[in-house]
Amino acid sequence: MKGATSVKAYYHNDVAVQAWVLQGCGLKLASMQLMHVNNKFTYQGDEDYAGLLTSVDISKPVIALLPGIGAQKDSFMAMLDGDLPEIAMGGQCNSPFECEFCSFCQPDDLPELKFHRF
Repeated sequence: MKGATSVKAYYHNDVAVQAWVLQGCGLKLASMQLMHVNNKFTYQGDEDYAGLLTSVDISKPVIALLPGIGAQKDSFMAMLDGDLPEIAMGGQCNSPFECEFCSFCQPDDLPELKFHRF
């Protein structure tokens, strides 16, 4: 489930990794569904939340991504075994979301850098 009101293309990658792991554990997946918030839902009371979430079958785009997940995993493992990357902070640190490591790359004792979204 995603805390959004529609399916974003980059969610397909998240689901593909999860599906790859589950399949690697021996599970056979009938489909891959993504649930998101239905922004047309109106709460009528009585603790009835039916319709709050919408389920979308994203099996086709996820299946197309599955063959590349193993190679990506190998690349990520090699990266994790290596030295810290030397990449300057920039727009990539905030797009599409703020990176979890901004505080590591920009400690509190440095002046704050501001980035603009493009």
